Amino acid sequence: MRLPNVANTLVVVGLATLGATFLLPSWTAQRVARVEDRAFQVTETLLDVAVLHVPLDLSDPDAVAQSLAAELRRRCAALGQPDGDLPEPILGQPLPTFGNKHYLFRIARQPEPVRRPDDWDPLRRRPLEVYGWPRTLLPPGRTVFMAPELGAIAYTRNLGAEYAGLGENPPRGGSGVPRGDSTEAESRGAYRAAVPGSAKDERWIVLHPDRPPHRR
Repeated sequence: MRLPNVANTLVVVGLATLGATFLLPSWTAQRVARVEDRAFQVTETLLDVAVLHVPLDLSDPDAVAQSLAAELRRRCAALGQPDGDLPEPILGQPLPTFGNKHYLFRIARQPEPVRRPDDWDPLRRRPLEVYGWPRTLLPPGRTVFMAPELGAIAYTRNLGAEYAGLGENPPRGGSGVPRGDSTEAESRGAYRAAVPGSAKDERWIVLHPDRPPHRR
């Protein structure tokens, strides 16, 4: 039996390795974009579903999560998300929480609206906001998304706050609310928000600065 030419084999292996070196970053970037795009879709969709069911009793988070789960999954499926990655309720959490393979999602209350319309009664209820954040700080996703009932949809690259998981460092209500005077900051397309319980702050980037109040 004739053995393969060692030199030719090494050339083939080298070319394959070189090709993988060029293709891997592109494949990784595409995967990150796909995971984060889905996370943004779920974040915005969960706000849509939550607003349709106000008032929500956030003192019973499991009941709220279970009541919204079917509609949330139906809408995400209609957006083309695969069945195996549709968000599921995560019970036993302090606020209504959902999760897919790489991201977590939570409904919270804004401690103080960024921009409150004249017809909004703060004594009636505080507006909702929804966060989507990664399960871990490892790839493929790291960006955190915020969709508020009042104010601008925004995201952060999560480089300072390092929001991740269900343990000690998930985003809390108000995590994405601009610090200080927000109107000018939002008009520039980015702002700083204080990290709850920390002396740090986090840079948020506005996605839809002119979006009208998102409520019924």
